Amino acid sequence: MNLVGVQRTAWVWQWMEDFMELSEFESKINRSGPFNYRSKRLDSLVSAIKVYLRAKSAVTLGVAEDALMQWQREDPKEYRNRLGPIEAEFYTALSTAATLERGSGKIPMADRSSHPTYEPDKWNTPRVQQSTNCYAYACDDPNNHVAGTKPQPGRYFTNTTGGRHQGAMQFYGELSTETVRLAVLQDDQSRQLRQKAHLLPCLGTARGGMGPVVNVPGYYLIALVIRERGPRPDYHWYRQDNTGLWSHKPGHTQATNLDASGRIITDPRDCDLGTYEFEMFYLAPRGGVRTASLGDSANH
Repeated sequence: MNLVGVQRTAWVWQWMEDFMELSEFESKINRSGPFNYRSKRLDSLVSAIKVYLRAKSAVTLGVAEDALMQWQREDPKEYRNRLGPIEAEFYTALSTAATLERGSGKIPMADRSSHPTYEPDKWNTPRVQQSTNCYAYACDDPNNHVAGTKPQPGRYFTNTTGGRHQGAMQFYGELSTETVRLAVLQDDQSRQLRQKAHLLPCLGTARGGMGPVVNVPGYYLIALVIRERGPRPDYHWYRQDNTGLWSHKPGHTQATNLDASGRIITDPRDCDLGTYEFEMFYLAPRGGVRTASLGDSANH
């Protein structure tokens, strides 16, 4: 689902706080595109939102989210034509409602200014989108990557030292929890040698670990998840933004703040990760880290 432009605005806060009638919202959708007939899916969505506004709760909000996803899945053409022109406005409202109902994440922030801002528009431009992936996104590293490439764990080590890519990240058949964590460790050793900012592994949070997960001033949390089973093992990364909620960017696709079920992510340990399993947290420094050697800045 294309979820660009999800940003808080004064208009949205007023709408949510005053329980504004949805007639204006409904008429905006009905005027969008070439359609002028009634839509059962639109009626279902509007009805669900009205129920939520009358009885605000995580349950009624979930019903509205389900109605939206069903519309997008069953009739994407009508969805694009009717909702497309106001999609950013609507998803702002949805994101705001989710924050109000589910809290701003389950893991408290120690220093909001250390966390990156959720800015999908910046990441979903063709140049950035097609040269970054989940690793670059989690590390807040959008610029100076080669078009068509994906900054893999271990790539920084290879590019900066001329060393062998021991993490075996280019061979999916050899990918495992151990190889990914080794590749990240090699990247961080190379960053430290070059006096660059680097990640800090939260070892006590590794799968099966009992250590608490906490934010530290000057850092923000990122999460590594792994798919070890199946014909194509893979890894993926999430990051905690300055709302306390989480977002990610799968490969060359668009950045999003939703999980595999289309729900706002409050904690990567209990959201829908699809075929992946949670592995561990890392702490990333304010401003992120470099994931490739091109265009190194003075700080990272």
